[in-house]
Amino acid sequence: MKKILLLCLFSISFSQQLDYSKMSEVEKMTIYNSMKKSPIASGFLEIIPTAGYAYSGNWKRGIIIRFGISAATSIIAGLHVENDIESETSKDAFIGTFILWTGLYGVYDTMNLVSEYNKRLQTQIFGKEISNLGFNLYPFQDGAGISLTYSFN
Repeated sequence: MKKILLLCLFSISFSQQLDYSKMSEVEKMTIYNSMKKSPIASGFLEIIPTAGYAYSGNWKRGIIIRFGISAATSIIAGLHVENDIESETSKDAFIGTFILWTGLYGVYDTMNLVSEYNKRLQTQIFGKEISNLGFNLYPFQDGAGISLTYSFN
């Protein structure tokens, strides 16, 4: 009976949506920082085909881009090249170049997907996008001071 009760409590705790409106800004920032993903990490993971897409949550798109386009390129190159020695080396060069460019596009695409995910998460938690540039005014006896900050996230 205890196991069933614990399983019910456990499932209820994960099925509820968080109410961000009742949280303080510090709590919101903590949740955002723990849930956001790194675009640079997704770019490095894309060295392994579709790993960056899996990290960004779009592994189906990664399979289509990395394997579908590469297979189509191989077929097209095979159809348009005759079977002599010079044509074989040009076919291999064509396929290799296209696979390289597909890989570079994959790195670029996964980094953009993760950035979009972070913006959606930020909007969901804070209700608006947070500006990267900020400033504060501090009162002094002789006047005021200003503090400028910029976030590279």
